[in-house]
Amino acid sequence: MPKIINLEDFKNAPTPHSRLLYQTTMKNNMNLYELAQVLQCSYAFVVLVLRGKNNLSINKASFLRNNYEQ
Repeated sequence: MPKIINLEDFKNAPTPHSRLLYQTTMKNNMNLYELAQVLQCSYAFVVLVLRGKNNLSINKASFLRNNYEQ
């Protein structure tokens, strides 16, 4: 059975991009599926970024910073 992803597991995110995703979802009361839809990428990619295995593109990181950070 697959492990359930809990956003709280990433509160000590390892990379700047994973921290950005965590903070964006928490501040804007989003779930990971909504975040993936906003970024126009897959849920699996979002999870990989949160785990520190992948990075966001410059465009996606800038989009989040410009539109979702207060």
